Amino acid sequence: MGDLAEFYREEKERYKERCINRNEKYEPQLIAIGAVCKSDGVYELDGYFLYPTKGFAMSKKNPRKRVNLDKFIKRHSG
Repeated sequence: MGDLAEFYREEKERYKERCINRNEKYEPQLIAIGAVCKSDGVYELDGYFLYPTKGFAMSKKNPRKRVNLDKFIKRHSG
């Protein structure tokens, strides 16, 4: 049983690292296109909530409507 617990602890740490890396990648880009910080790790722009740690944008009106942040940033920049 101890081996399985170790595995899950390691996976949890890898997940945290991925979130930190995504946040470092997307946060400056979101600020550059004019997104407003709503709370810790959540931004808003044009009726979408933007989650840089998760890597997606979600519509405020329809939460099932989600877009990849790369596509969202490409659409709103330039």
